[in-house]
Amino acid sequence: MAEIDNPQLRSFCNDSLRRVSNQLADIDQKLKGIIAEYNAKNLGTIISDAGASNFVTDGSATDGRTRVTGDDVYNVVTLLTELQTFITQGRRDVLAKWQVNAYQP
Repeated sequence: MAEIDNPQLRSFCNDSLRRVSNQLADIDQKLKGIIAEYNAKNLGTIISDAGASNFVTDGSATDGRTRVTGDDVYNVVTLLTELQTFITQGRRDVLAKWQVNAYQP
């Protein structure tokens, strides 16, 4: 098979695509862990029982971060789940091909 020998393309592949693919693969693994933890700890039920519109006491009230509610937790977990679904639907193979380090989709 013929090869494309172009320094700009080689640099783009090595410096940009491989790096961002590694980052996306790392994010994919983190998503799996976060969603599994949320489900294993039954946090959705805890939030529901405590009132989803109530603030989470995470220390943000005293350290300057924006306070979040149970609904905010739901929203982020939903977003992370949707992102995981997006990656899962035939895109893990796309990422795996670019991996410098082994990526187990």
